[in-house]
Amino acid sequence: MSNPLINATIQAALLSATSNILAQILTAYRTDKNDAALPSANGDEKQEKTEKLNVRNTLIKVFLDQSLGAAVNTVAFIATMGSLRGQSRVEVFEAVARDFWPVTKAGLKVWPLVSALNFTVVPLHNRIVVASLVGVGWGVYLSLVAAST
Repeated sequence: MSNPLINATIQAALLSATSNILAQILTAYRTDKNDAALPSANGDEKQEKTEKLNVRNTLIKVFLDQSLGAAVNTVAFIATMGSLRGQSRVEVFEAVARDFWPVTKAGLKVWPLVSALNFTVVPLHNRIVVASLVGVGWGVYLSLVAAST
């Protein structure tokens, strides 16, 4: 019999890797192929263009990420976990109402700093990696929250 923790870890790793690869492919598709942050055919990474930081644009990105993005992802997580547990619609809505603010407050202790640093300090080609690494820790926290309810 296989260990459920090992299975869940492998599934999460595969899903995370798949989502990162798909994000890079979509970025390459949407932009000029020469501007994609993917390794070139000879293995060298493309040189990034250095541009002056647009403070207003960065603040807007962080604000949207921490307000709309956080709210949508938090509700989606809580609702998905409830649905996977076989909870009724009413129970899922109750779980969202009960858990939304505690999870959101915890996220505000981590993600604003990560977002701000990611948009200002981290080179473009490393942003997905940085967010994913922090996301691993965040995923552990969310799993612990989900297991305690």
